[in-house]
Amino acid sequence: MRWVARVWGIALLLFWGAFFLEHLKWFADPRELPPLSVFALQSLHLAMLVGLVLAWRFELLGGTIVLLSS
Repeated sequence: MRWVARVWGIALLLFWGAFFLEHLKWFADPRELPPLSVFALQSLHLAMLVGLVLAWRFELLGGTIVLLSS
């Protein structure tokens, strides 16, 4: 079961990572930055990705970070 969770974690990391990279375009022009709420949501999205990476080695810590940031 641990390896099934790791494979799913990698798939989720790739899927949500693609969304994260796509949404970074909002920050490309420093003269027209998005509202502060977008910054907050992007930081939660980044925290979720970090949690997925950490879950590879530290399952409980990574899972907790993913759950709290999601």
